[in-house]
Amino acid sequence: MEKREKVKQIYNKFGITVKEDCIDGIMANKERLEGMMKLYKEEEIDSMNYIFGKSDDNKYFTEFEIELASRIDLFNRNTIEIRKDIYKNRNNDKELREILEYVGVEVNI
Repeated sequence: MEKREKVKQIYNKFGITVKEDCIDGIMANKERLEGMMKLYKEEEIDSMNYIFGKSDDNKYFTEFEIELASRIDLFNRNTIEIRKDIYKNRNNDKELREILEYVGVEVNI
């Protein structure tokens, strides 16, 4: 994903619609852009910690967790909530089946 899209996602996560000229200004300012990319990474880590039930200060993830996180939009609150429920119930077939059926996934568990 390009940096411009990452900047948009940061603003969107907080419910802010940002104009293209504002993004152009951020892209032109190296320090500001680096700050936004750092914030993007921090938000990704916060979302991953939330999904996997880890403490807020955690910075370590298994290869499995990183692979799972790479497949979802870590800036979409609804997606994060559903993924958290799926991950929490990954060893409980009954609960997992109910969650997957709720989100419209055909279940063969």
